[in-house]
Amino acid sequence: GSPQRFSLTGVTPEIGNVDALYADPDNTYVYLLDKAGKRVVVVEKDGKYKAQYLNDQIATATNLVVSEADKKIILLTGEKLLSIDLKNI
Repeated sequence: GSPQRFSLTGVTPEIGNVDALYADPDNTYVYLLDKAGKRVVVVEKDGKYKAQYLNDQIATATNLVVSEADKKIILLTGEKLLSIDLKNI
């Protein structure tokens, strides 16, 4: 496809570094892993803020997968999988 402009709006505090990103054509949103902020930020596909999930264990995650159908964020750490229930979307 053709390149699309993408910029984050409404995310507070701002994300310094996106450690992983999950986007799927079947999902409504894009999910950003911010290890330093210990959070997963949810934005619309145009970059507009929707929600965020905070947890100290997110700092140990290396990647993420999201199933909006199952309402789950799955985070991969070095030795285990962590699950977060999607509640705000």
